Amino acid sequence: MSGHQRPHDASAGATDSAARTRRACTFVRQLAHDLEMPPTTTCAALAILHAYKAERDRPGGSGFDTEGKQLGAASSAREKEKSPLEWYKVECAAAVLLACKSGEVARKVRDVVNVTHLRGSSSSQPIQVTAEFWDLRDAVVAAEQDLLRALGFG
Repeated sequence: MSGHQRPHDASAGATDSAARTRRACTFVRQLAHDLEMPPTTTCAALAILHAYKAERDRPGGSGFDTEGKQLGAASSAREKEKSPLEWYKVECAAAVLLACKSGEVARKVRDVVNVTHLRGSSSSQPIQVTAEFWDLRDAVVAAEQDLLRALGFG
């Protein structure tokens, strides 16, 4: 092996996973800030996202809900294809929406979708009510359903 190549290292995968987690948590905090959510609701969104990812990615775990549907793929496969944003941003938006509902913090789905679009894309304008808006909204709602199933509410 040449000095330029590194042997396969299990910690490299852990580093990538940690970087993805940090990126998702940062995105949740940005959404929460823009939506003027209270700190407790922001923490709830982060906890929901971590619980979902832990259940979905659990080593030796099934990654399936109680009905045998694969988490993260069952209801949202079509929405993933249509979503104009990276899927982790849609999952973050769903965690924020679910935290708002559970903490009785009134935020409209439209507002969460708008902020997600503004933060998640290069656009500086709110999303127009077009097919792109409805695709993103449907993706967020489908991801919310996946979150609920993963947390045992399915």
